[in-house]
Amino acid sequence: FNDAGCFQEDSVQVIVFEEDVALKDTTISVCADEPTFLNSGTKGIYLYEWEPATSLDDANSSNPIFTGLQDQTYTVNVMDSSGVCMLTRTVEVQVLPKPAINLTNDTLICTMEPILLSATSDDDLTFEWYADRGLSQEIGRGSFISLIPQEKTNVYYVRGVPADDQCIVVDSVRVDVFDKNIGLGDTLITSCSTAPIELNPGGDPDYLYTWEPATGLDDPNSHIPTATLEGSQRYGWTVT
Repeated sequence: FNDAGCFQEDSVQVIVFEEDVALKDTTISVCADEPTFLNSGTKGIYLYEWEPATSLDDANSSNPIFTGLQDQTYTVNVMDSSGVCMLTRTVEVQVLPKPAINLTNDTLICTMEPILLSATSDDDLTFEWYADRGLSQEIGRGSFISLIPQEKTNVYYVRGVPADDQCIVVDSVRVDVFDKNIGLGDTLITSCSTAPIELNPGGDPDYLYTWEPATGLDDPNSHIPTATLEGSQRYGWTVT
């Protein structure tokens, strides 16, 4: 108030530096080479500096992402926006190794018949099998699974889950089934003398072809060879 009885109001904001909000954890366990946030749950009202910047996406973020293969120790400086208050802490990042899966090798089979796939590990894992990359179509559980693949290419995914649910690992196996319908669309082909013509326009590049004899062919091992002939020619072919 002044002598005339007039007054004016104003306000001042007091921010209390909350140490427990600035850094949630000082010891963090992460899985090898798996992107992991180091300081989730922070309010983002402070200024951060992580040293060194090794394996971090942003050393000035309140919640940087760590992606690495080795343990790392960080010194973290946290300041309020005015620079009056500062907190310095050490954050230990412990990298846990991902378990390894011994999986059936990629396989080519000649007929659509049952095939046994296996997944084992030196680690204590339980295995879940899926028919899709998104791991939404579960087809079995356990170290072994018997199934009948469909024609052409099949990819199956196995998810290895440790007892503590940390560092889950996913791998895949490809099973190709020989497609018996890859024969020539036409077995009698008419062309003009010396005019190049493709012999097998519907050939599948995933298979190995052998054409005999090689007479007049640009490539006797092509799935779509081009023939240039002056007269008639009979070819035999093998696909594997």
